[in-house]
Amino acid sequence: MNKTIFWDFDGTLVYSEHLWSGSLYRSLQRYTSHKDITLDEIRPPMSHGFSWDFYYEDMHELVGEKWWDYTFEHILRVYKAVGITESEAKTLLPLFRKTLLEPENYHIYADTIPTLETLRKRGYKHFLLSNNYPELDITMEKIGLAKYFDGMIISAQVGYDKPRREIFEIALERAGNPERCFMVGDNPQSDIKGAANIGIPAILVHNDNAQGFECTLCAELSDIIDIV
Repeated sequence: MNKTIFWDFDGTLVYSEHLWSGSLYRSLQRYTSHKDITLDEIRPPMSHGFSWDFYYEDMHELVGEKWWDYTFEHILRVYKAVGITESEAKTLLPLFRKTLLEPENYHIYADTIPTLETLRKRGYKHFLLSNNYPELDITMEKIGLAKYFDGMIISAQVGYDKPRREIFEIALERAGNPERCFMVGDNPQSDIKGAANIGIPAILVHNDNAQGFECTLCAELSDIIDIV
């Protein structure tokens, strides 16, 4: 039997500390004289404006560098919102990207690898299913998680964001249309709602608020072992 688990990334397998706003803040601290701009100032304008915030729109052509072009427009707005001129902001964009892609931004949960290994021994394949930047597969290699996965479906590589049905259909096809599968994630809207829309049983981890969506709650990743 083909048994597969689809995994979200940030907040599920790893955790980060305000990845996007924190990366912009650190890039300002490292490369500019704007030491007075605080993380609290950056977070509100950064919070909305990514492709996954507009998943319901047709953005299937936003892959690879086109995805970055779209995202940089949002980052430019954030820079300007905190008082950076557009000309300076444009010079900072590649430095922000460099900072964002640093593998040190991520911390692997203590039970991530043991859980992946145990489930692999029980016959499960692992596929990453993430709303994220196109280089996430490279990040997975650098932090040592790629070797546990049979495939990766990344929104900025395929042109669709969770909870859209299309990205889950791509995931199912790449996994060989498994007879038994689960979606594991920490976001009720993108992970749980998206999985439910296509009939995949969902497990919500590191979050006890399912927002009314039907799923199984797990405080820790290791709890999944006795469920699947």
